[in-house]
Amino acid sequence: MRIGIVTSYAAKQPAGLERFLLDLLKVLNDSKDNKYTVYIKNGTGFAGVLKENNILNVEVVEVGFGKLWKDFGLFF
Repeated sequence: MRIGIVTSYAAKQPAGLERFLLDLLKVLNDSKDNKYTVYIKNGTGFAGVLKENNILNVEVVEVGFGKLWKDFGLFF
């Protein structure tokens, strides 16, 4: 199954909700039956954080369109 996660909370230095998302993805990373995709705003650097934490089963899609990234970017 493909599961998508849309978040505005993604940064190079995870704290609070970002840390929760990172810990959740660590647990989900062990699942071989599912594929996970995280949609984040372009330029956050969260893809590097996932690689540093050996979370490799998660695809990161960086979406553009500035402040309207969730409205228009996810549509395309």
